[in-house]
Amino acid sequence: MSFIKTKELSYFYQDGDTKRYILKDISCEFEKGKFYTILGQSGSGKTTFLSLLSALDEPKSGEIYYNGESIKSIGYEKYRRNKVGIIFQSYNLIPYMTAVENVRVAMNITENDIPKDEEKVAYNLLDYIGIDKAKADRTVNKLSGGEQQRVAIARALATNVDLILADEPTRKLG
Repeated sequence: MSFIKTKELSYFYQDGDTKRYILKDISCEFEKGKFYTILGQSGSGKTTFLSLLSALDEPKSGEIYYNGESIKSIGYEKYRRNKVGIIFQSYNLIPYMTAVENVRVAMNITENDIPKDEEKVAYNLLDYIGIDKAKADRTVNKLSGGEQQRVAIARALATNVDLILADEPTRKLG
């Protein structure tokens, strides 16, 4: 059974009387526990597709299903908060917070089971992906681009979700 499924998914921009399709009638299935890569030229709709799968935007037509249930019926906000972790191309971290605070914010928003000692878990996740305690206690705007991307990865992992969508997650890692 598919974990994520799209059925005749379309997205377009309206330009006067013309519809400029970014995605048109996309039907595909993704199985749980597998790693998928979406390839395409710049401007081909990869980020738009991930935005739709993560419920950051709504398709113009078609449906997206998570474990057989429409994400629309789950509720876009509830789906984003509890079902999917997102690693953005531009990080989307809160610049005045430390790395560990950015991770803990995600843990506090989700309704998923999170260990009681959130701070310890956040530090452990950051350490696991290469951010030591000294860097974890810095505001993220004082970290390098690659370090900020690692914080974004830890934040996605911290929510204890089954689905992580990443838009160029290793672009600045080095």
